Amino acid sequence: MAKLLEQINQNLVKAMKSKDAETTSALRMLIAAARNKEITLRQDGKAELSDEQALEVVSSEIKKRRDSVEAYTAGNRPELAAKESAEIKILQKYL
Repeated sequence: MAKLLEQINQNLVKAMKSKDAETTSALRMLIAAARNKEITLRQDGKAELSDEQALEVVSSEIKKRRDSVEAYTAGNRPELAAKESAEIKILQKYL
């Protein structure tokens, strides 16, 4: 497992113990995206992401959230845009 993914998993455990729902949610979605990426790369058994590939997943998730912020802002949904912005800040720690 990539060192970055190990760090994310450790931070997820810390967030769950401290009952930080926002961080827990963002990290769970990030881990799910990383697992989906592993599945797409899988050939003959098991595949593990390198740190570079994990960074690509993080960047992709941040881009998705930025797009969501734009859509929510255009749709006059500031509360959802704020939630997505908070998740962007959490994910940027891993870049």
